[in-house]
Amino acid sequence: MAFLQMDFKSAVLDMQTSLYVTIPCETHPVPSDGYRVAYLLHGIGNNHSNWMRNTSVERYANERGVALVMPEVQRSFYTDMRYGMDYFTYVTEELPKRCRELFPFSTKREDTFVGGVSMGGYGAFKCALGRPDVFGRAASLSGALDALETMKLANEHQQREMVALYDPEGPVPPECDLYHLARQCKESGKMPDLYFCCGEDDFLLEQNHSFRRYLDDLSVDYQYEEGPGEHQWGFWDKYVQQALDFFLEEPCLSRQK
Repeated sequence: MAFLQMDFKSAVLDMQTSLYVTIPCETHPVPSDGYRVAYLLHGIGNNHSNWMRNTSVERYANERGVALVMPEVQRSFYTDMRYGMDYFTYVTEELPKRCRELFPFSTKREDTFVGGVSMGGYGAFKCALGRPDVFGRAASLSGALDALETMKLANEHQQREMVALYDPEGPVPPECDLYHLARQCKESGKMPDLYFCCGEDDFLLEQNHSFRRYLDDLSVDYQYEEGPGEHQWGFWDKYVQQALDFFLEEPCLSRQK
């Protein structure tokens, strides 16, 4: 496998930014259409290095012949920020385009996946539901799936910081509301495949239950799992393997409630 540590100048962010890339080139020759690729998103207190430092995801992806891209997005919630940089545009447009220019990655949406933990779980669903033309499947591990509730759970420092994302006194912008995005995808007939999981003792468990109920009301197919665990890397190291398997499943989804 190849592991690359990259820094490059992003035109969208107008600054240097970092990412990690892994490619299963030693055990899996380049497919005719290019490697399937999963973009893995970090949580609010992490950066692009945490997936590699806290899980064995490189080994899991190499065994499955999947390339990984792990970008750095600060504490942006994968949003085109009210005061700040356009991280949603960066992750959904510039980053896939740049990676396809540099690496033998498939250009097909059905070969392009996005997953994340916590803030990154929200980001994964936001990216896939906001740009279903780019990402065919998404996985949220212990995701903060309700933007308004997440702001209420934040500490005082984080709440001040979140003012940069959108106006805390107003409604959550529709492009930041997973409920709105899911309904929009359902109505358009362009729903990506969704997998999500959460620990039984995770403080975000109710947010995941609420989003499940909403998808049920929309009659949207998804896969959901729950198991022993809290909001920590031991749980995510186990369930990222499930997410990778989900990415590689046949197109037909079995609905799990």
